[in-house]
Amino acid sequence: MNNSIAKPFTSTDDFKQRIRFGVTRESMYWDFKALINFEEPDKIAIDIVAFANAYGGSLLIGVSEKIGVASGLSGKVDLNETVKFINTTVRSRIAPFIHFESVPLTIDEKPVLAVNVSPQPELAGVCIQPHQHGYCYPYRTEFGNQYYQFSDVEKILKMSDSRVTYLKVLGYLKDKNQAEVTLYPSVAKIRPKRITISVLPENVNEFEICINSQDVIRLPYSMIVEIWNKCNVGEELCIQLSERIYKHGRTGGLDIAYDPEKVPAEDQLAAFNEIKTKPLPGELDTSRF
Repeated sequence: MNNSIAKPFTSTDDFKQRIRFGVTRESMYWDFKALINFEEPDKIAIDIVAFANAYGGSLLIGVSEKIGVASGLSGKVDLNETVKFINTTVRSRIAPFIHFESVPLTIDEKPVLAVNVSPQPELAGVCIQPHQHGYCYPYRTEFGNQYYQFSDVEKILKMSDSRVTYLKVLGYLKDKNQAEVTLYPSVAKIRPKRITISVLPENVNEFEICINSQDVIRLPYSMIVEIWNKCNVGEELCIQLSERIYKHGRTGGLDIAYDPEKVPAEDQLAAFNEIKTKPLPGELDTSRF
């Protein structure tokens, strides 16, 4: 299944289109809370971080549930005090800082607070033992919150998986679905005049590379080794892939390989030299001057 980034609840229409009482179940993207206990900040922090460590999501405070199914509205939410409590909890119990927004809604004349949480590339933790610096690392699934084992946390912090790479690409695209890009190593057996990268709707596992507005190849995010802006200023995007794209003849499609029979040795050497001499992230590209 291809997971997608959660859509925030920003209006009454958003709520009524997605939540139906007696029908809609809690999911990977939303959690129902009739009320929250101000004496238990750990519990709300865990719910918020679980969304941040997955694909984002929303806490819908003021929505009652029965066995995981939305059953109605509690009508007892103090919006101002709840917003203050959420802000204090995020600042004091969660690290590193995560991005979220609290949106007050009025549903059938009753208050609901949607706490919309953005997915984070860095693994976030909840400080459940402030005096001992004890952390837990929850993440959201279709079946509710799960927890990373402490023995896996260090590995996860260093890991560059598809989800993390996908979020990094979205960050560089800045709310666009497509951008021009320079590839390292360069494309073999074709002289590209224009290369673009595109994110695919509802797909966090694959992206598309288009060359000269006609040749397209779909690749997994796991193939991206590094992504950066070519200069400290400007929008030119650079991506290093783990394998090289090449073209099958003049009329063939695109493929990937470092097979010596498919990509000439001199092209492989040129690609190696490109990577070796390419500007590093944050480094000024003097070849432009």
